[in-house]
Amino acid sequence: MLIEQKINLTSITKQYRLYASVPCISECKKIMRKRSDERIESSLLVKFNHGDAVSYGIVTNVSERGMCIKSGVCLQPDSAALLLIPLKDEHLAVDAEVRWIKETEEFYDSMGVELLEPPERYLQIVANIRSVQSVANTSL
Repeated sequence: MLIEQKINLTSITKQYRLYASVPCISECKKIMRKRSDERIESSLLVKFNHGDAVSYGIVTNVSERGMCIKSGVCLQPDSAALLLIPLKDEHLAVDAEVRWIKETEEFYDSMGVELLEPPERYLQIVANIRSVQSVANTSL
């Protein structure tokens, strides 16, 4: 069954003009995009499942609550993901939700994930990366 909705174009046009006329709209967007946790550059390997297949990616930046993963396979936004981070003797399992995917050169190659309940071990890894980077930055 097809449901028709009447759209008040005058109202939408007025709202668009209002938002478009605000001179600081781009600054507002930048503030809204700001994360609560600072991202730190990294190059961690991560493994994740999608259906029956397993994919790998490189974590290009991390924070206490999220990460960016570059991979040839990206999951859909709002989908759940189980990330497996290889450690010395085990894999650290981290539950996540895909928040965005990024397209470059006509294919999706990175995705941003939010970590739902980061385990303490993961938070320790992020703290270690942060301290190593801090020392490296002060040495330069």
